[in-house]
Amino acid sequence: MFCVTLLKSLLFNLSFLGTSVFLIKTTKIGIPDIRKYKEKPLKQIAVSVVITVAALVFYALKIIIDGQEFSVFAFLGYSFADAAEFVVMQLLYSVTEELFMRCWLLRFTEYISGSKWIGVAVSSLLFGLAHWVLGGSFEKFVYISLIGFVWGFSLVKVKGCTIYSLMLSHFLYDLAVAS
Repeated sequence: MFCVTLLKSLLFNLSFLGTSVFLIKTTKIGIPDIRKYKEKPLKQIAVSVVITVAALVFYALKIIIDGQEFSVFAFLGYSFADAAEFVVMQLLYSVTEELFMRCWLLRFTEYISGSKWIGVAVSSLLFGLAHWVLGGSFEKFVYISLIGFVWGFSLVKVKGCTIYSLMLSHFLYDLAVAS
């Protein structure tokens, strides 16, 4: 089961990654974000942690509003194979979703509209919509859109935030709350 699920996830994510890279290379939109890898790594990690904490605040509010029990790092209770699969899948999702949603879509919408805030709004709403379509309620759409807004806002407004910071933040967030 581990290998089959991982293979399906790899194929989906590699096709999504290929599409993202193709769009970025073809349109040249998002390349400046990719080239910011020279930012100081410790600064990027610190920014990632702060952004992750901000996103986790929304998670905590959602849990409180829904009256659910807090559950973080649930994958630690999985078998080794399931935990390894979970970590690899979350890493793939984090990289591909950030490359597409923030690195390309946000910048493409900004380019077309002339406004970085329209870019942030559109990419956030489409991020929420993509997760809603994959299964969920309208509340999940709103919640995931808010998380997308945190990441989009961070990319355009937080000094030292790069697409790599967002990939790490997304990965840490998914490890903390996904199950």
